[in-house]
Amino acid sequence: MEPTKEQRWVVSSGSLVIRCLHIYSTNTIPFRQNLLKKHSKEHKLLAETLLEYETLTGEEVRDIILKGKKPDRPVVNNEGGGRVRIFSIS
Repeated sequence: MEPTKEQRWVVSSGSLVIRCLHIYSTNTIPFRQNLLKKHSKEHKLLAETLLEYETLTGEEVRDIILKGKKPDRPVVNNEGGGRVRIFSIS
């Protein structure tokens, strides 16, 4: 039995979608890697600042990324990492 025109269209469009997704995913990986390498300094500064201040406003994030400027307010966490709370059970 010969497939209908609609069935052939579904099969061909489905394989086209799969091919497009494959091309998109293989072409964007180097782009993403390059983007991460290109902005690694900003990512590192943002991560360090988040550890120090714990929360940032959108304006503070913009200043960190675009100007390399940390917020003008007291640091919340001086211990160089995330807060750890240790509870003892007696």
